[in-house]
Amino acid sequence: MKFLKMTALVLCAMTAIMCTACGTKQEGDTITWDSEEETLTDPTLSPEEIASAVADMTNPTAPAETAAETVMTDPAAPADATEPAQTEAAAPAADAPAATTADPALNDPNAATVPADPVSKFGNAIWVGRTEDGEERYFFFHDEHNGNYLEQETGMGMGFTFDLAEDSAVFHIGGVDDNTKATISWTDDKHAYLVWETGVGESLTWLREDASAPFDFFSNAQLCEMALGYYEQKNNYRPGQAGAMINYDGKIAIQLYDNAGDHNSTCDWYTVDRYTAVGTNMLGETIDLKTAPLG
Repeated sequence: MKFLKMTALVLCAMTAIMCTACGTKQEGDTITWDSEEETLTDPTLSPEEIASAVADMTNPTAPAETAAETVMTDPAAPADATEPAQTEAAAPAADAPAATTADPALNDPNAATVPADPVSKFGNAIWVGRTEDGEERYFFFHDEHNGNYLEQETGMGMGFTFDLAEDSAVFHIGGVDDNTKATISWTDDKHAYLVWETGVGESLTWLREDASAPFDFFSNAQLCEMALGYYEQKNNYRPGQAGAMINYDGKIAIQLYDNAGDHNSTCDWYTVDRYTAVGTNMLGETIDLKTAPLG
């Protein structure tokens, strides 16, 4: 408002100068500005007053209210007629990271699962399989599709090919026409549990890398024959039979006995390691079945 008044004074001063130049003096003139009236008794201003008024209008150090830009609005317009300010959203910085879009498949339980790389599961390694009834065999996985197995009981086995998915596999044992299916539950990268289509469960435990490297073990059949020869060598008597079983700790327990008809007459028990054939007898004495003659 002060700005408007000062503008009016300047205009009046200019008018007074013009009127003076024309020899006309206007006293008591009334000027109306935004419905406010101010009576000028003498519109004639001195040059010093004019200069002062102009200086006030252009002075950059004037109070903020005089330097601020005045928005002219129609006083007759209703208060809610003012157009709201349009704010433009700030553009992201050039080096700002792009927004991450979540993959719906990560949260969709029905989304298809991509099978893991088969090599990352069995790889090129030897695994020991143990069934629920205590039978064991060695699986030799040479690559992602080829392998063979050998039984701990007899030392015999067979080759196979296989197709591995994340939680299942199809084994072609002995030929491509065989399709033996199994589901697989992975405990970690060295332990898995298979349930064959016959319903038999078998746990697989990683044993070592490189299925093609030399691997020696004594089968139960071999250990029984060696135990009979060892006992005969030490006692000058050969028991009639020998039977072997796998203990919970992986050792092989061998019973040397004679069939007495209504019962078995035990001669000795040997407990040995399947890889070295070294162990103990029933008295706890160390034995090495490899020293026994065969046949």
